[in-house]
Amino acid sequence: MKPWKKVYHREVESMTGIVTELAAIADADAKRSIALLTEFIPDPAAGIKAMASAFDHRDVKDLSVFTIGDGEAMSGIMVTAIYSGSYCCSVIALMD
Repeated sequence: MKPWKKVYHREVESMTGIVTELAAIADADAKRSIALLTEFIPDPAAGIKAMASAFDHRDVKDLSVFTIGDGEAMSGIMVTAIYSGSYCCSVIALMD
């Protein structure tokens, strides 16, 4: 299985919103996995709101999106942010 691969990095001055940013990622593995965070959850609207609260926060200083997996048996996505004050938040979704 290949290691985590960075497929997106947000430039602080170019934040358009996590949902818009996820939708714009061109990586095929990421496109297959993004739905795990935005659609294939019990309450998609609440999930999207929670993602925006965490990742569109004014204190986010660094945000990246990574994929993992072989594209067949295992795949996943991770969104991770570092905030001012040196704390972080990550959301990981995996499917097999």
